[in-house]
Amino acid sequence: MLIDTSLLSETEQRFADRQTKREEGVRLIRAGNLLQADSPERVQARLNRLGIDRRVAERVAGTQTGLWEETKRRIVDSAEQAPDGNALPPSTFLLDPDTFFLTSQSLDFTLIAVNRQAAEGTGDLEEIGGSRLVEAEGKVINGEYATIVQHPNGQPKQIALRKNQIIDV
Repeated sequence: MLIDTSLLSETEQRFADRQTKREEGVRLIRAGNLLQADSPERVQARLNRLGIDRRVAERVAGTQTGLWEETKRRIVDSAEQAPDGNALPPSTFLLDPDTFFLTSQSLDFTLIAVNRQAAEGTGDLEEIGGSRLVEAEGKVINGEYATIVQHPNGQPKQIALRKNQIIDV
């Protein structure tokens, strides 16, 4: 898959251009003004997606319980367990940069395609599943927290649940 490199350049430029806007967003988030930390359109799209009335959101935004607690959200264990209680054996998948590779040092990310069939272990990516990137608005807004699923330095899966507040979308 080829991506126009100008898109990456435009994204890096947008990141640089929005520094002042991000700082203002962080100030609003820290002050508990979550509904003002993003555009009114994005906030309304998020409220619509969650089925939350704006008046209710205004009452609970910034409270300790937080506006964005979703009762239907499922928490995924960081250690997948086999029926006997032991961790499942790992599977290793080779990367496929010829199919897709995109990186930005200034934005601190890299995306690389993964071969579907395991190189070591059993299974393929279809059995494991995943999350697709979706462009639709209303998934998150500034001030919410992200859950980051990762394999730092090739270690077993770890899930970061704290200190992942979104400050710019």
